[in-house]
Amino acid sequence: MKRILFLGLVVIVAVSLWSAAYGTDNGKATGRVITGSAQAITKAALPNIADRSVDFDGNGTIDYQILTRILVTKYTGLMEGYATGLIQSAEDLATNTARAFLTGTFWGTVGGSEPGAMTFINTLVTDRSNPALWVITTRAVVVEGSGSGGLEGISGYGAYTLSGPPNGPFVGDSTWTFRFSNASGTAFLASP
Repeated sequence: MKRILFLGLVVIVAVSLWSAAYGTDNGKATGRVITGSAQAITKAALPNIADRSVDFDGNGTIDYQILTRILVTKYTGLMEGYATGLIQSAEDLATNTARAFLTGTFWGTVGGSEPGAMTFINTLVTDRSNPALWVITTRAVVVEGSGSGGLEGISGYGAYTLSGPPNGPFVGDSTWTFRFSNASGTAFLASP
């Protein structure tokens, strides 16, 4: 009889630990962290919104090239869906390095969630030393409270490396960490 009670206690503890670790809601439990990668293919919606030169020093030499455009990105993998964003970059012509920011909205699924949408902000650095192939590195963070639908309550951050010709497409991989603040999947900022 003691063995049966002991075995029953072991089963109850094991089930409790399993439920606490993995839950029953496909990884969307409060505080559940999801990490993984997604392939990103980004295309520019041409023509550019703005393309301007700046003579910062006033000496007649163009120092910076300012570019504003709309980008559309398709994600596959951990993220399944599309994003659109407005990017503004400033290229330092002496170093062929551009620094930029992008605000965008993703709509789709994350880690098998129900469909939803979220907004993110990216900071980018682009190596433009090869005029035929730009190499972009970026960091992204989900805007706290921006998730809706199946992405309500999501927070997170990501990193990319993409490359392609100046007008795209830019292709590469991104790695992400997301956290759901509640079982419905609402977003808030997860610390890196």
